Amino acid sequence: MLGLFGRSGGNRNSANLALDEHADVAAVLQTMAAALDSGIVILDGYDVILANETALALRVVQDTTGGRPPARLAALDARSTLSSPPLARLVRKARHDGVRIEQDLELPWGNGTRPISVTVAPVRNTLRVVLLLRDLTEARRVEAVRRDFVASVSHELKTPVGGLRLLAEAVRDAADDPDAARRFADRIVHEADRLSDLVR
Repeated sequence: MLGLFGRSGGNRNSANLALDEHADVAAVLQTMAAALDSGIVILDGYDVILANETALALRVVQDTTGGRPPARLAALDARSTLSSPPLARLVRKARHDGVRIEQDLELPWGNGTRPISVTVAPVRNTLRVVLLLRDLTEARRVEAVRRDFVASVSHELKTPVGGLRLLAEAVRDAADDPDAARRFADRIVHEADRLSDLVR
């Protein structure tokens, strides 16, 4: 802000300093956005004016003029728009309601879809909207593996636990038959060993 409050160096020097500071801030923001794992898209009206590499990799931006797609976070030469109608609807709603919206969407990807976490934030008193996008594919895969593991372990634990209960009841009922009680006790030890192996 020094450039805006500079001394008598004239309006030209003040304006140049202000432009330099604006360029510095823009460069810092571009560097930050490029370093993020999240996709960032900034819209002015319905035109995409900024997009980082992650957003481009998620294929949420399309060039509507047939020109080249944007390759980095920078003001776009060609008019580009969002490639997903569900994203465009979220942008309209956020802009209309003036509130931030967070939602998970399944966006088209090849022959299927890709899960994306989307945050849409309107910039107050402007037509601009900022989108943050996070690919949930890996998180969903890890969650599915965890669920399968828990289900498998649960199933594996039920078998020896159920067997132990039945054998304990058999031992109780075989109190008058020492040989049968010994056999059942041996089976209990075997099932307990199986259970111990499962939880190691």
